[in-house]
Amino acid sequence: MHSLTRDGGIVAAMDLLVVKVYPIAYFEFIHTDKGRINNGPLNEKEEMTLRDEWQRRREFEESKLRQDFDKNTRRYHGYADRLERKAGSHFRPGEDGPPDHIDDLYDKLEEPEEAGKVISAISPADAGWLARRIRQQLEKNQENLMDEIGKELADICPTRDVRSFRVIVVKDARTQRRPGNRRPAGSFELGERCLVTHLQPTQVSAWMDCAPGAEIYMCTTRNTRWRKLRS
Repeated sequence: MHSLTRDGGIVAAMDLLVVKVYPIAYFEFIHTDKGRINNGPLNEKEEMTLRDEWQRRREFEESKLRQDFDKNTRRYHGYADRLERKAGSHFRPGEDGPPDHIDDLYDKLEEPEEAGKVISAISPADAGWLARRIRQQLEKNQENLMDEIGKELADICPTRDVRSFRVIVVKDARTQRRPGNRRPAGSFELGERCLVTHLQPTQVSAWMDCAPGAEIYMCTTRNTRWRKLRS
Protein backbone atom coordinates (compact mmCIF):
# COMPACT_ATOMS: atom_id res chain seq x y z
CA MET A 1 0.00 0.00 0.00
CA HIS A 2 2.97 2.32 0.47
CA SER A 3 3.12 2.76 -3.32
CA LEU A 4 -0.52 3.87 -3.70
CA THR A 5 -1.44 7.51 -4.24
CA ARG A 6 -4.79 9.18 -3.69
CA ASP A 7 -4.95 10.38 -7.31
CA GLY A 8 -3.62 7.23 -8.91
CA GLY A 9 -6.97 5.97 -10.21
CA ILE A 10 -8.32 2.41 -10.11
CA VAL A 11 -6.21 -0.14 -8.23
CA ALA A 12 -6.15 -3.22 -10.48
CA ALA A 13 -5.66 -5.86 -7.75
CA MET A 14 -4.53 -6.16 -4.13
CA ASP A 15 -3.69 -9.10 -1.88
CA LEU A 16 -5.25 -8.14 1.45
CA LEU A 17 -5.73 -9.54 4.94
CA VAL A 18 -8.93 -8.67 6.79
CA VAL A 19 -8.23 -7.24 10.25
CA LYS A 20 -11.63 -5.80 11.20
CA VAL A 21 -15.21 -6.31 10.00
CA TYR A 22 -18.13 -3.93 10.55
CA PRO A 23 -21.82 -4.95 10.29
CA ILE A 24 -23.69 -4.47 7.02
CA ALA A 25 -25.20 -0.99 6.81
CA TYR A 26 -27.57 0.73 4.41
CA PHE A 27 -28.12 4.04 2.65
CA GLU A 28 -31.55 5.02 1.37
CA PHE A 29 -31.66 7.54 -1.48
CA ILE A 30 -34.90 9.54 -1.53
CA HIS A 31 -35.59 11.27 -4.85
CA THR A 32 -37.51 14.55 -4.70
CA ASP A 33 -38.23 17.43 -7.07
CA LYS A 34 -35.36 19.32 -5.44
CA GLY A 35 -32.86 16.49 -5.83
CA ARG A 36 -31.72 13.41 -3.97
CA ILE A 37 -31.74 13.12 -0.18
CA ASN A 38 -29.47 10.58 1.49
CA ASN A 39 -30.88 8.82 4.54
CA GLY A 40 -28.28 6.90 6.50
CA PRO A 41 -26.18 5.10 7.28
CA LEU A 42 -28.82 2.74 8.73
CA ASN A 43 -28.23 -0.44 10.67
CA GLU A 44 -30.08 -3.64 9.80
CA LYS A 45 -32.86 -3.10 12.36
CA GLU A 46 -33.50 0.45 11.14
CA GLU A 47 -33.58 -0.70 7.52
CA MET A 48 -36.02 -3.53 8.30
CA THR A 49 -38.31 -1.07 10.12
CA LEU A 50 -38.32 1.32 7.16
CA ARG A 51 -38.84 -1.54 4.70
CA ASP A 52 -41.81 -2.89 6.67
CA GLU A 53 -43.35 0.60 6.91
CA TRP A 54 -42.96 1.06 3.15
CA GLN A 55 -44.46 -2.37 2.44
CA ARG A 56 -47.49 -1.67 4.62
CA ARG A 57 -48.04 1.71 2.97
CA ARG A 58 -47.68 0.25 -0.52
CA GLU A 59 -50.19 -2.53 0.23
CA PHE A 60 -52.61 0.05 1.66
CA GLU A 61 -52.30 2.31 -1.39
CA GLU A 62 -52.69 -0.64 -3.76
CA SER A 63 -55.85 -1.70 -1.92
CA LYS A 64 -57.26 1.83 -2.26
CA LEU A 65 -56.52 1.87 -5.99
CA ARG A 66 -58.26 -1.48 -6.47
CA GLN A 67 -61.29 -0.26 -4.54
CA ASP A 68 -61.47 2.87 -6.70
CA PHE A 69 -61.16 0.74 -9.83
CA ASP A 70 -63.92 -1.63 -8.71
CA LYS A 71 -66.19 1.29 -7.79
CA ASN A 72 -65.64 2.95 -11.15
CA THR A 73 -66.16 -0.35 -12.98
CA ARG A 74 -69.51 -0.93 -11.26
CA ARG A 75 -70.59 2.61 -12.15
CA TYR A 76 -69.84 2.16 -15.84
CA HIS A 77 -71.46 -1.29 -15.92
CA GLY A 78 -74.57 0.45 -14.58
CA TYR A 79 -74.40 3.04 -17.36
CA ALA A 80 -74.07 0.30 -19.98
CA ASP A 81 -77.05 -1.60 -18.58
CA ARG A 82 -79.24 1.52 -18.67
CA LEU A 83 -78.15 2.39 -22.19
CA GLU A 84 -78.78 -1.13 -23.46
CA ARG A 85 -82.27 -1.05 -22.03
CA LYS A 86 -82.88 2.29 -23.71
CA ALA A 87 -81.54 1.03 -27.05
CA GLY A 88 -83.74 -2.05 -26.93
CA SER A 89 -84.41 -3.53 -30.36
CA HIS A 90 -83.72 -0.22 -32.11
CA PHE A 91 -79.96 -0.77 -32.08
CA ARG A 92 -78.86 -2.44 -35.30
CA PRO A 93 -75.13 -1.72 -35.76
CA GLY A 94 -74.01 -1.56 -39.36
CA GLU A 95 -70.60 -1.98 -40.96
CA ASP A 96 -69.81 1.75 -40.84
CA GLY A 97 -69.06 1.74 -37.12
CA PRO A 98 -70.17 4.22 -34.44
CA PRO A 99 -70.85 7.90 -35.16
CA ASP A 100 -67.97 10.28 -34.45
CA HIS A 101 -69.75 11.92 -31.51
CA ILE A 102 -69.92 8.69 -29.46
CA ASP A 103 -66.44 9.30 -28.03
CA ASP A 104 -67.52 12.77 -26.93
CA LEU A 105 -70.56 11.30 -25.20
CA TYR A 106 -68.33 8.74 -23.50
CA ASP A 107 -66.08 11.49 -22.13
CA LYS A 108 -69.10 13.20 -20.58
CA LEU A 109 -69.82 10.09 -18.48
CA GLU A 110 -66.83 10.84 -16.25
CA GLU A 111 -68.93 13.13 -14.05
CA PRO A 112 -71.93 11.25 -12.56
CA GLU A 113 -74.22 14.29 -12.77
CA GLU A 114 -73.38 14.84 -16.43
CA ALA A 115 -73.72 11.11 -17.13
CA GLY A 116 -77.34 11.17 -15.98
CA LYS A 117 -78.12 13.98 -18.42
CA VAL A 118 -76.44 12.15 -21.30
CA ILE A 119 -78.35 8.92 -20.68
CA SER A 120 -81.66 10.76 -20.36
CA ALA A 121 -81.27 12.71 -23.60
CA ILE A 122 -79.56 10.12 -25.81
CA SER A 123 -81.34 8.51 -28.76
CA PRO A 124 -81.91 4.72 -28.81
CA ALA A 125 -79.41 4.24 -31.64
CA ASP A 126 -76.70 6.28 -29.93
CA ALA A 127 -77.48 4.50 -26.66
CA GLY A 128 -76.59 1.19 -28.29
CA TRP A 129 -73.32 2.53 -29.63
CA LEU A 130 -72.40 4.16 -26.34
CA ALA A 131 -73.16 0.98 -24.41
CA ARG A 132 -70.88 -0.94 -26.74
CA ARG A 133 -68.15 1.70 -26.31
CA ILE A 134 -68.41 1.35 -22.54
CA ARG A 135 -68.19 -2.46 -22.65
CA GLN A 136 -65.10 -2.32 -24.86
CA GLN A 137 -63.39 0.19 -22.57
CA LEU A 138 -64.20 -1.86 -19.45
CA GLU A 139 -62.62 -4.92 -21.03
CA LYS A 140 -59.53 -2.92 -21.98
CA ASN A 141 -59.28 -1.44 -18.48
CA GLN A 142 -59.40 -4.91 -16.94
CA GLU A 143 -56.59 -6.11 -19.20
CA ASN A 144 -54.42 -3.12 -18.29
CA LEU A 145 -55.30 -3.09 -14.60
CA MET A 146 -51.95 -4.26 -13.22
CA ASP A 147 -49.97 -1.87 -15.42
CA GLU A 148 -52.15 1.07 -14.41
CA ILE A 149 -51.93 0.24 -10.71
CA GLY A 150 -48.16 -0.09 -11.06
CA LYS A 151 -47.93 3.38 -12.62
CA GLU A 152 -50.08 4.91 -9.89
CA LEU A 153 -48.05 3.22 -7.15
CA ALA A 154 -44.80 4.42 -8.71
CA ASP A 155 -46.04 7.97 -8.16
CA ILE A 156 -47.80 7.54 -4.80
CA CYS A 157 -45.39 5.10 -3.13
CA PRO A 158 -42.30 4.63 -5.32
CA THR A 159 -39.91 1.72 -4.95
CA ARG A 160 -37.22 2.45 -2.38
CA ASP A 161 -33.69 3.05 -3.61
CA VAL A 162 -31.54 1.32 -1.00
CA ARG A 163 -27.88 0.33 -1.20
CA SER A 164 -26.19 -1.97 1.26
CA PHE A 165 -22.51 -1.75 2.10
CA ARG A 166 -19.99 -3.10 4.56
CA VAL A 167 -16.80 -1.53 5.80
CA ILE A 168 -13.75 -3.81 6.03
CA VAL A 169 -10.42 -2.80 7.48
CA VAL A 170 -7.58 -4.65 5.75
CA LYS A 171 -3.83 -4.63 5.54
CA ASP A 172 -1.26 -5.84 3.03
CA ALA A 173 -1.08 -9.62 2.94
CA ARG A 174 2.32 -9.27 1.33
CA THR A 175 4.96 -6.73 2.24
CA GLN A 176 8.38 -6.63 0.69
CA ARG A 177 11.07 -4.30 1.99
CA ARG A 178 8.65 -1.88 3.63
CA PRO A 179 6.13 -2.72 6.37
CA GLY A 180 2.38 -2.40 5.69
CA ASN A 181 1.94 0.79 7.68
CA ARG A 182 -1.17 2.04 5.91
CA ARG A 183 -4.47 0.21 5.68
CA PRO A 184 -7.69 1.04 3.79
CA ALA A 185 -11.18 1.09 5.27
CA GLY A 186 -13.21 -1.76 3.86
CA SER A 187 -14.93 -5.48 5.42
CA PHE A 188 -15.26 -9.55 5.96
CA GLU A 189 -14.19 -12.21 8.44
CA LEU A 190 -11.32 -11.47 10.74
CA GLY A 191 -8.07 -12.95 9.45
CA GLU A 192 -9.47 -13.77 6.03
CA ARG A 193 -7.13 -13.20 3.10
CA CYS A 194 -8.52 -12.00 -0.23
CA LEU A 195 -7.39 -10.94 -3.67
CA VAL A 196 -9.48 -7.88 -4.57
CA THR A 197 -9.63 -6.23 -7.99
CA HIS A 198 -10.75 -2.82 -9.29
CA LEU A 199 -10.61 -0.71 -6.13
CA GLN A 200 -11.33 3.01 -6.34
CA PRO A 201 -9.53 5.49 -4.04
CA THR A 202 -12.09 7.49 -2.04
CA GLN A 203 -12.12 10.19 0.65
CA VAL A 204 -8.79 11.29 -0.79
CA SER A 205 -8.60 14.33 1.48
CA ALA A 206 -8.52 11.96 4.46
CA TRP A 207 -5.61 9.86 3.22
CA MET A 208 -2.72 9.77 5.67
CA ASP A 209 0.96 9.83 4.88
CA CYS A 210 2.92 6.60 5.01
CA ALA A 211 3.50 6.14 8.75
CA PRO A 212 2.66 3.55 11.42
CA GLY A 213 -1.10 3.43 12.04
CA ALA A 214 -1.91 5.54 8.97
CA GLU A 215 -5.02 4.71 6.94
CA ILE A 216 -6.12 5.12 3.35
CA TYR A 217 -9.65 4.72 1.95
CA MET A 218 -10.88 2.76 -1.04
CA CYS A 219 -14.26 1.52 -2.22
CA THR A 220 -15.34 -1.30 -4.48
CA THR A 221 -16.76 -0.74 -7.97
CA ARG A 222 -19.15 -2.73 -10.15
CA ASN A 223 -16.15 -4.53 -11.59
CA THR A 224 -14.68 -5.45 -8.21
CA ARG A 225 -14.18 -9.16 -7.61
CA TRP A 226 -13.22 -10.89 -4.37
CA ARG A 227 -11.27 -14.16 -4.31
CA LYS A 228 -10.43 -15.86 -1.05
CA LEU A 229 -6.81 -16.94 -0.68
CA ARG A 230 -5.12 -19.29 1.69
CA SER A 231 -3.25 -17.38 4.34
